[in-house]
Amino acid sequence: MQSALAILATLVSVNVIYAAEDVIDNPEKCWVDRQFRNLFDRAHNKLRISKGLPEMVYDCEFERAASEEEKEGGYLDEKGYGKLIFERTWDRSVLTALERAFDEMKSDPNAMALVT
Repeated sequence: MQSALAILATLVSVNVIYAAEDVIDNPEKCWVDRQFRNLFDRAHNKLRISKGLPEMVYDCEFERAASEEEKEGGYLDEKGYGKLIFERTWDRSVLTALERAFDEMKSDPNAMALVT
């Protein structure tokens, strides 16, 4: 069975924070499952490192911002955040589909500009 997967990722932060493994900001505000959160964090930092940029700490506050954007388009623009939308078809592992989407971003200069 295949379903379309739309993932909204907010990837722009005002402050650059050096990351330590499994460290997150605002953990009490986390809505996303830890497996997804770790994948987003690892993949985002891998892309940043590939551009010679420091790693960042995952901030669960951005999960709320992504949720607000889903409800009310334009919310992220009002806050000055960038956004990427991944649409993929998957049949077994949504995590694998997300990993592939992050890998594909390397060849998209517009996406890389938002991530880094």
